[in-house]
Amino acid sequence: MPRFRTYATQTAVALWCLGLVGTSGSASAAGVPGRVAGLPSSFQWSSSGPLISPKPDATHAIVSVKDPSVIRYKDRWLVYATTANTSGDWSLEYTSFKRWSQAPAAPQYFLDQTAIGPGYRAAPQVFYFAPKRKWFLVYQTGLPSYSTTNDPSKPQT
Repeated sequence: MPRFRTYATQTAVALWCLGLVGTSGSASAAGVPGRVAGLPSSFQWSSSGPLISPKPDATHAIVSVKDPSVIRYKDRWLVYATTANTSGDWSLEYTSFKRWSQAPAAPQYFLDQTAIGPGYRAAPQVFYFAPKRKWFLVYQTGLPSYSTTNDPSKPQT
């Protein structure tokens, strides 16, 4: 079975394995809709605020960062994300850091500087596909597109 390293996938699989989410995406316990086994009846959330914010440069007038695909690779957090600029155009960026406390100061690398190129690019997902021994970056370009690499910490590859 392929090892998918995105945390969204791991979370969905974990919930499914625990029986908390059925194949339709609905949660239930003992067949009672709306009841989830072993979970409290209420939750309280807190937030640290944004961890990754737009950092425009001379050629990238970005105003937002969204759709992060987060993986852990060689003691670093790698994040591939969608950016939007002041013209409403979408593109991709990469950043990495050792600790989440370093995320706000981590440099951002714009993937239009790579073979991916400029134009509409959005919704990145990064995962390792063991049968091919490759990391895949899947993203939208109008039609689904992908790139592969042996080292996801080097976005220029």
